Amino acid sequence: MSVDSASTVVGAYTTDRKYFMLFQGTVSQYLDMFYIKASDLFQKKINWRRLCTRDEEIRNYCTFNDTIFAIKVGADGRSAIVATSLKKPDFKHARIVIRAEGREIVNIDRTLNFMYFVESDGINKTLCQYSFKSRLTNEIKAPRTGNLDLKICAAETDQCSFQLTSWTHLHELLKFDAEHGKFVRSPFDRSVDMPQMESVEVKEIEVRGHDGVMIPLSLIYSIDTKLDGSSYCVLFGYGAYGYGLEPLFYPQLPFLIKHHIIYAIAHVRGGGEKGESWHTAGLKQTKPNTWKDFISCAEYLIAQKYTSGNKLVAESASAGGILIGRAITERPDLFGGAITVAGDCNALLSETTQSGQNNIAEFGSAKVQAECKALAEMDALSHVKAGTRYPAVLCTVGMNDHRVEPWSSGKFVAALQNASTSGKPVMLRVDYNNGHFTDNRSVDFKQTADIYAYIFWALGHPEFKMK
Repeated sequence: MSVDSASTVVGAYTTDRKYFMLFQGTVSQYLDMFYIKASDLFQKKINWRRLCTRDEEIRNYCTFNDTIFAIKVGADGRSAIVATSLKKPDFKHARIVIRAEGREIVNIDRTLNFMYFVESDGINKTLCQYSFKSRLTNEIKAPRTGNLDLKICAAETDQCSFQLTSWTHLHELLKFDAEHGKFVRSPFDRSVDMPQMESVEVKEIEVRGHDGVMIPLSLIYSIDTKLDGSSYCVLFGYGAYGYGLEPLFYPQLPFLIKHHIIYAIAHVRGGGEKGESWHTAGLKQTKPNTWKDFISCAEYLIAQKYTSGNKLVAESASAGGILIGRAITERPDLFGGAITVAGDCNALLSETTQSGQNNIAEFGSAKVQAECKALAEMDALSHVKAGTRYPAVLCTVGMNDHRVEPWSSGKFVAALQNASTSGKPVMLRVDYNNGHFTDNRSVDFKQTADIYAYIFWALGHPEFKMK
């Protein structure tokens, strides 16, 4: 068994503990796995068997007896649940058990008698139950729409639990009572009521992109917010690695709602909201779709009077630095402010960094001509032009960041400071004890407070004026 040097290795038992799986983890969402029977795990010599490679496009799996059920992406970019024998696995000729119709299958697990899988319409998720005995599928209605994740499934019983999260509710831990077909609150649930979020409007719409493709846009705001162009708005996006921005309760939302600031999430290409084809439509040479989709959403918000250009803030983090950097260098007139957290603003040199080799599959290599041109196009630093009226910008970095080097944002900030003629501040916030984000919530909250206090002061929000 050989292991890619640019990957991490993770081992896990199957739910029924009959097999032990070994994963090679990379930036790819597809699994590269080996396996053995669990009883062979402590042998002096372990003969690992190859289960699948990334080329077979397997995303997730569960096992039942000696059969493995897996989420596989087809040639059309749509997902299906397929099955093959663990005695002689063959995913190329696996039988199709469930084919997604208009939605993407994103997760799968099992209990004693049922397989549970989660389908996504791009934003919200639906829970489905498949009976091993009858081979029938049943859709299960959750208490509210949002992001539904399988958490614990017990192979020896039909007990299972799920985490339900929405834009306006903290995550709830729920149990599903298969016998009576209903959800009950788990005894381990620690969610709290948020009365201040009861008067919040949530809209899920689609915006026409630069090439006619419809871009999902989520809008969250207080019901008494003025929609006449006078409101401030934060537009967040990401668009990388096939990662979808699913409903999640952001801790800054009550703060933004209190100040009547609209929070918008642009589900741009490069993410996974509409399946693998959505991801590849913002990958390497097609990466410009990512920031062009973001620009289309910004234009919509302004045209529909949700906000105005001088009150719109663009925000993202990490790989989203490409998105924000190119959005404000291509259309600086659309934004009053911009925020990047540990952002990649110098994509052309990202291959030379510690984690650079691991990201070639997503962004490309400067050693390949076509990919080098694509990297140059997505490099925000290279597109800063002197004499341009850029928005107010705040880039934050951690000096111990080994995933996105702090100099990437540092150079971008310096270039903007030298080039901008708007008179709006461009600043770099440095945390000398931090890496690529932090596990310390108090540090996270302080940084979030600093970011929003700074950017809304820079934009002239009346409630953020200095005394």
